Amino acid sequence: MAGLSFSHNGRIALLALSVFFGGTLSSFSAEPVQIRALPGVEEVLYSWMDNKCGPDFTADAPLRAFRDKKGDVIAFATHVNNWFLSGSSLLSVKSNCRPALPMIDYQHVWQGPAWTEATYSLDGQSVVALLSEDLTQKVESEGCQQKGNGNNCWRNQIVSAYSSNQGRTFSPLPIVVAGPPNRYDLKKGGRQGFFTTSNIVSLEGSYFFAAFEQGIDGTEPGNCLFHSRTPFIASSWKPWNSAPSAGNGACTPIGKGVIRREIRSLSYLPVSKVWIAIFMNSAPEAPPHSAVYYAMSRDLISWSKATILLDFSVGEIKTFVPLYPSLIDPKSKDRNFGTLDHAQADLFFVKLFKGAAGQHALNRQIVYRQISIR
Repeated sequence: MAGLSFSHNGRIALLALSVFFGGTLSSFSAEPVQIRALPGVEEVLYSWMDNKCGPDFTADAPLRAFRDKKGDVIAFATHVNNWFLSGSSLLSVKSNCRPALPMIDYQHVWQGPAWTEATYSLDGQSVVALLSEDLTQKVESEGCQQKGNGNNCWRNQIVSAYSSNQGRTFSPLPIVVAGPPNRYDLKKGGRQGFFTTSNIVSLEGSYFFAAFEQGIDGTEPGNCLFHSRTPFIASSWKPWNSAPSAGNGACTPIGKGVIRREIRSLSYLPVSKVWIAIFMNSAPEAPPHSAVYYAMSRDLISWSKATILLDFSVGEIKTFVPLYPSLIDPKSKDRNFGTLDHAQADLFFVKLFKGAAGQHALNRQIVYRQISIR
């Protein structure tokens, strides 16, 4: 990205991003795009009860997808064995009962279970993936004891994997893409590290993803924007506003005061030159029940106010917990479904059905609702 500076001076880096995207740093005076959920019910893409190949073939991450070399779609929204779905189109994908990166294949490289959070391919043959690695067991083995709501002892980092066979199998890479710079702080407790990522998006030869950071000394909780010119080199990802000497553990969150929860997906609307972020409850006026929100940006740094896209009634959330929303145009011109090229797209999310103890964690569906973009 021409003109981008990874300096301590956040204003310089912010201006560089704004100039690059041709945007302004101020919030929108009026939203340039109207986004709303169309009337209707959710369609089911995948059901654990009906389609599972085994108990752990459940949905536990936002839906990500890319087109392989032949044009078929490979999709992930999966668990620690990183199974995948495939089909001729996004809305026709089915599980083929094969893990792309089972735990047995990465436990000698990484220190904990890992979930695929993002994939990206330039040619449909070679694919890079970002995964969220949970280091809780390691932290507990070092003397941490669980207490309270279960978030104690939770240390997390983002790692990377590579596929040379169109995403059918991945090899783990021994490089931390984003992680806390220090050991787990037992006195502070709580969640510490980088916990989730958005999808990887690109524009004019630059690549970006947002990772949610929390509990890192010297930083506020929020979404850190990472940038690279070479996404297949795991060590090339850097926070947008930190010096190289700071490593990948220091970053000023984007969307401060607007986006308080994990950004689950990023999409680019070429016709309006606008980025759209999707996330769960965020705004101060959020209702006492779950809702999916969106915000808009010209530069990926400054964001418009959070607006409700899909609101769930009290009755609905008595039955299920909505998780992991992502906005995708199934007919996107982008190989990685990072652009919204049509007047309609789909909001995908996971329904975690409430029930008996054993079913509560596994009985889930990947569903989608039609969204109007005008």
